[in-house]
Amino acid sequence: MSFKRDVFTRVERVSVRLAPYLEEAWRDVTAKLDGLNSSLASLAVPEERRATVSDLSLRAKGELAGQNAAEHQDD
Repeated sequence: MSFKRDVFTRVERVSVRLAPYLEEAWRDVTAKLDGLNSSLASLAVPEERRATVSDLSLRAKGELAGQNAAEHQDD
């Protein structure tokens, strides 16, 4: 077995063992970043505008969902 092939084989074995831990760590990091982002967004909108912003956000999501549904019907 060549040196190059031996190195690749060893790296492959290690990566197979590390992948689940890295995936779990990535999920944890993204969850924490999502929480931080939500917190910062909440702090950025004054209390008196939150209901309006929330309503506008829901409308936009509804319109987007309607567009996505129409796109899938065309397929």
